[in-house]
Amino acid sequence: MVLISDITPGPSYFLMMHTPWSDYDPTSVERNLVLARRSTAPKRTARTKSPTKQTRSQSLQPTASVSSMEPEDEPKVHPLPAENAAMSADVKKKPHVLHRSMSEMPVSLCNKMAYEEPSLPQLIGGGPNDILSDPKVSKYLVPKLEACLPYRYRHKNWKLSYSLAQHGASLHTLYRRVRSHDASLVIIETDDGDIFGGFSMGTWTPSGLYHGNGESFVFTCVDKFEFFPWSRKNSLIMFADGETIAMGGGGGFAWALNHDMSQGTSSPTMTFDNRSLARRCNFGVINCEVWEFVFKFE
Repeated sequence: MVLISDITPGPSYFLMMHTPWSDYDPTSVERNLVLARRSTAPKRTARTKSPTKQTRSQSLQPTASVSSMEPEDEPKVHPLPAENAAMSADVKKKPHVLHRSMSEMPVSLCNKMAYEEPSLPQLIGGGPNDILSDPKVSKYLVPKLEACLPYRYRHKNWKLSYSLAQHGASLHTLYRRVRSHDASLVIIETDDGDIFGGFSMGTWTPSGLYHGNGESFVFTCVDKFEFFPWSRKNSLIMFADGETIAMGGGGGFAWALNHDMSQGTSSPTMTFDNRSLARRCNFGVINCEVWEFVFKFE
């Protein structure tokens, strides 16, 4: 019989506290002491993985010999397709993308057409007697004026706000119909067949004072198309009162019309550094149009 006092306090002591007194024989105490002193758990033997169960369709197929099976770890090499001689010669002729010029870069047909043939604005509200209603005039003049406009006014439709032929010869009618426009295009036709005008970046209000900003310009189609931007020499860009509507200043008006829009004048100015826009300084007016710019979904 083993006494508790003969056992050194340790791992076995705590095992004995949970064991009945009848089991304290020398064999069990020694076994418990060995188990308590173990520092690591016993290693488990690795079990061999049982082969996967074959289905009925697989069992009916003849089994391949081990020697004929390829190892799974060996990578499979796929042969490359034969190189086309014509294609390789064409590729070798072309320089690298970084060394090509812009003319040699590939361009899709859609983008090329959009680049070469830009969309022109649609003319809204024109009548049969208006200046731009003539296909010859519009085909020649509209693309050139579109290219001269500030970028934010390009690719917009042109809507007729005032026409002398449609709305009558009155400056007050013109002011009333265009007073809400921040930008407008004025086109004038004389009794000599001259066509000219100007792009006004400002509202036509009969204040009797000069106004406008430097994005305005005047143009003429006499002999050839020319447009004259702001020269920065003065700020006499737009003028309007009850008797006159005009653009330019400093030596005269680039163009000006009287109160009933029957007569007009044109002369060189410092504002635009322009020549006379008409063949004669004083001319008779056949028609005058004011166009505004609207979005294409309006």
